[in-house]
Amino acid sequence: MRFCGRDLDEDAELVDCVNEEIDDLEPLRALRSLRVLRIETTNPHETFEHRLRDLEPLRGLVHLEVVELPATRIEDLGPLADLPELRRLDVARTEVRDLGPLRAARRLSSLRISSTPVEDLSPLAGLVELRELDISGTAVSDLSPLGGLPNLADLRLRDAPVADLAPVAGLPALRDAHGLDLTGTRVVSLEPIAAATDLRELRLIGAPVEDLGPLSALLELELLRIDGTRVRDIAPLQRLAHLRRLSLARTAVPPAQVQDLQRALPELELD
Repeated sequence: MRFCGRDLDEDAELVDCVNEEIDDLEPLRALRSLRVLRIETTNPHETFEHRLRDLEPLRGLVHLEVVELPATRIEDLGPLADLPELRRLDVARTEVRDLGPLRAARRLSSLRISSTPVEDLSPLAGLVELRELDISGTAVSDLSPLGGLPNLADLRLRDAPVADLAPVAGLPALRDAHGLDLTGTRVVSLEPIAAATDLRELRLIGAPVEDLGPLSALLELELLRIDGTRVRDIAPLQRLAHLRRLSLARTAVPPAQVQDLQRALPELELD
């Protein structure tokens, strides 16, 4: 059978389609051994329009472990509901809104839904194998469904309307993080990351944060961006001996406080 400009054997386990426009997955219906399906765009000089909408041809391909279909027109994940081996799913920049079909994806370890209209993460609440989750640019505001996912180590939140980090404060994604990007979120309190003592980079650009007090215990912090926040007091940063770069454009921090900080941290660079 022919797919993505080439002939495939019926016992093919891998389909990796690179820099080809895809409208239909129908030719894959007969690949009963398929384990990995990827549609990728790697050429930055060309634009590929994937008009793909229907995942129905994947229904029943029970050996599928990896499905990566970003930047397509997919809306319905229903055909993936009965894929017991599914471990990695990438539907970033699609029209997917409902994660309900993933409730039974007990082996799912990586999920990318960035830049989709997803609002509700409750279908993920029982997916205890989940280790990576990207909800950047979604409409998700409530992280409480993730609170019981003990293996979640990589959580990306940039530009999502999340206001409260408390539900995930005890998870590796915050507790053991080396870098955290809360740019464009609605996070006000940094108290949930006060125990993230390995944190080295923190970006808060545009978040409505006012109080940096919880950061005073993050002694490994090297980079901090608070541009466009509501911060007025940076005195809590004086204890951070490893802080090397600070960006505070569009804040109301008094110049005198900036000078005090530079005296306390002579190696600090201001961007």
